[in-house]
Amino acid sequence: MLKFPPIRKPKITEYITYKTKSKNTGLYIYHMIDKGGSIVGIMKAVPETLYDKYRHFSPDADIYRSFFIDRLFSYKRNSGVGKTFINIAKKESLRNFCFGNIHTIASSRFDPSRPPYIFFRKMGFNFSRFNSTLAKHIDECIKTNSKINSKTYGGDVPMYIAK
Repeated sequence: MLKFPPIRKPKITEYITYKTKSKNTGLYIYHMIDKGGSIVGIMKAVPETLYDKYRHFSPDADIYRSFFIDRLFSYKRNSGVGKTFINIAKKESLRNFCFGNIHTIASSRFDPSRPPYIFFRKMGFNFSRFNSTLAKHIDECIKTNSKINSKTYGGDVPMYIAK
């Protein structure tokens, strides 16, 4: 007689996430909806092979697999949507043979008053060696719980998690 472990009930969370794949670009699009059915966030990402000759993302390798987060939009701030998307990206990085490597380009273009650098830094992302002054400023902003000086620091900044 075969014995099977009991079937676990799925964990009901506040948000439901589903994934689709774009036919044109090949990007995976993750939609997050709440219990009411309204969209609270979207993440566009794709696994890719990085040819990083100048090492903007990882200081350890020139060529490696990484999960690229192209866009991450959260329509409800400070509600755990972004953190959930980053955790999904970490799992998808392992599933797609990227070995836990994740990279993105954090941009202040969409919301100049609240750029995403502090969020990504709190989630474990690192800056390249070319952005050491920005990294020090972001760490200081996290310690003092203050805002970023958007006039001095802004634009597109490469960030990564390397395993």
